Amino acid sequence: MSRDAALVRANALPVRLWLRGGNPALFAACRALQTRETIAAEEAQAVAAQIGETLVPLPWLSDGQRNRLLALRRALHAARRPSRALIEEADTIARRAEARDLAGRIMAQRRALIGLKRAREAFTARVAEEEARMLDLPGALATDDAMAQFLLRRLGAPPSGGPTKKRQRYLERAWQVITRASVEATPRDWLSHVSLIPVADGMPAPTILPGFHIHCSESVRRAQCAAQAAINSGWPRGADRVALNPLHWIEEGDCVSVVVDEAGTPSFAILAMTEDIAAVMAKLRKGAVSVSNLLSGVPDPTAARRLLRDLAGNGVLEACCDVTGAYRQSSVPEDMPEPYPWTDVYRDTGGALPDRLYRRLERALPTILRSLALFEPPYRAIDRQGEARSWSFADTLKSSLVEEHLKQNGAPSVTADSGSGLRGTDAPPPVVPRWPLPLTEGARQITLTDAELRRLAAPELPLFWPVDVVVRVGGDPEDPLLLIKGIWPAATLDSRMAEGLSQSAGMRHQMEARHARYRAFLRRIERRTGFVFVEVVAPPYSERADNAVRRPLYTSLWTGHPDARAYFAQDPENGTYVDPASLRFSRGPGGTTCRVGSQKIWPICHATRTSAAPWKQLQKTLSAAAPLSLPVHYQSLRRLMTSGETRDHWPRVTVLDGIVLCPEVVAISAEDLWPDGAETSVRLRWIETLRGKRGLSRFVEVGAPGEVDFVTVDLESVPALRILEKKVRAAGRVHIAEKLPNPEALIMTLGDGGARGSIESELVLRFYPDDACLSPEILPR
Repeated sequence: MSRDAALVRANALPVRLWLRGGNPALFAACRALQTRETIAAEEAQAVAAQIGETLVPLPWLSDGQRNRLLALRRALHAARRPSRALIEEADTIARRAEARDLAGRIMAQRRALIGLKRAREAFTARVAEEEARMLDLPGALATDDAMAQFLLRRLGAPPSGGPTKKRQRYLERAWQVITRASVEATPRDWLSHVSLIPVADGMPAPTILPGFHIHCSESVRRAQCAAQAAINSGWPRGADRVALNPLHWIEEGDCVSVVVDEAGTPSFAILAMTEDIAAVMAKLRKGAVSVSNLLSGVPDPTAARRLLRDLAGNGVLEACCDVTGAYRQSSVPEDMPEPYPWTDVYRDTGGALPDRLYRRLERALPTILRSLALFEPPYRAIDRQGEARSWSFADTLKSSLVEEHLKQNGAPSVTADSGSGLRGTDAPPPVVPRWPLPLTEGARQITLTDAELRRLAAPELPLFWPVDVVVRVGGDPEDPLLLIKGIWPAATLDSRMAEGLSQSAGMRHQMEARHARYRAFLRRIERRTGFVFVEVVAPPYSERADNAVRRPLYTSLWTGHPDARAYFAQDPENGTYVDPASLRFSRGPGGTTCRVGSQKIWPICHATRTSAAPWKQLQKTLSAAAPLSLPVHYQSLRRLMTSGETRDHWPRVTVLDGIVLCPEVVAISAEDLWPDGAETSVRLRWIETLRGKRGLSRFVEVGAPGEVDFVTVDLESVPALRILEKKVRAAGRVHIAEKLPNPEALIMTLGDGGARGSIESELVLRFYPDDACLSPEILPR
């Protein structure tokens, strides 16, 4: 079977623009100056020692002469340039004592220290020139590159002349943009772009072609809030759609609805059930309906509209929304005229990713999963204990609200009898040793072989579910370096981009092939197990989670929020809505199951973000009812392997064929930095000393412990000084990871034939399990 096309997350700017911020020659001069200072200091101390041994004890010296010799000795010990008078007097005394060699060394030392002072002054002047060059660099980059000009234009006009501090502030903002658009490939807006590229041997090297496919979309959260805000005296109109609020239950003749406001705070609406309300709710059990269809055949439409308006205002019903968007192609970077908050840029590609890279990762994947299991098992255990019982979705909703209330008030969490079907606990999670790998003092790299993993009792973990592996590729094209950045369950990481990718004719068939193969996998599981997959849909309650809820509908059923058009980017009408009120949970010897009628269902979610309460607890309960836990998503292998540790150094971790799981990481704190207020030349020399002491490479990534996304830094650049200082001063302690692959050796190029140079990219490769791993025997996990 042919490979799925690889998803490409590529930076907007060629890395050469970012590299222009570095000045290796200046830092080489710094190292040469430091070497010269070391040699001069050693010689000066040697001369000082000889003065103390030979001249200071002379019996015929006056007290004043001896004191001046001691002052000269102290100055030379400190490698300071003494006054000319002290040197000349010491030379005279040495000659009178017939220590002519010492006299020559004293005069030579004076000349050496004068030369060193001039070298320091020249270096300081070079640093000042570099600072001035950096202030002008954003403008130079904008002149040289149309994309850089487009991105920097958003910052406003750069200050021309004026106070240096103002220009420095602009430089910091501009350099953040240049860095983000050159060496940090997470897609967002125009800074980083998305594409698909085939995986095949015998093709030209992969390249990003000129031209842009611009896809903008409305914010899901804002669209939902706007729909609710539009409930007024003129609502509803015939084309408006309404849906039943799924967060409700019927109790003692009342309908209790949970209304979650824009801030994510739940409140309650309680209405006495009537025949009219029950009739409306019954019609909406199968999902959102247009008002015209809902009122079809109603004898008094005016009264019915008034009822709908009242129910929507009380939270029993919800106004539905259409998430609008726009698409256009362009040969130059440009903003869309419509003010959409979400913009994704897609690019056509040429060439292909060599299939040998895919095969190399495929061979290593079992070893990679075994290695990660030492830190966190890829398949989380689902609690199957507890007495046999059954409960409804309403029971779960109630218990989740109680648990959230207790959590907000600092009370213990709910127990297993709360109705959620999950066992709560007040005990802290067990402390797991965070660095289970063998560590040799001073080792800078660990290679995990199958034999070593057996010795460490790493479990055998067959791949039974498809995964998406995020990998960076660089180095020698014939034997490239592969860094595994993260591993996700398939069809989650790329789901938000499916709508935009499908707009381009060149990428549509590749995206459809990816979707078809994944859907076929789900159908195959359904046939073998008797379960039916149900997509779990929940609304976003934060800006960061906003459009991450948009995805294709991979399953035939979905549950949760009923407004399909807000969540499913393609063919939202093809699925069937399952009213959460029809879900029944039960627990027995085989674990927790969920049914709709007699049909066992397998809840699954392809969004990349979790939801806020109470949806978060509801999703947790539904996940527990799955017969098998999906692989956890390892968002950052580096964070996984360094979290919970206070050591100062982590070696690079590799597996078969030199595939890197974790780069070498060094921790530094404020004590390792220069004093506050130090001049740039002093800070630059300080960072060179730190590099030599801690073995830091030129290109690194810097961030606080536990952060996912680090800032890429060139330690041979003046901006690095400010970035590092701000990070350390803010966090107190930061991790510095080697940047892999080296930005000067990347696999992806930009423009026809790579005319614009190399670009930083991340590839998302999908791997499927063998059919042998899909047998039903693995399901009772």
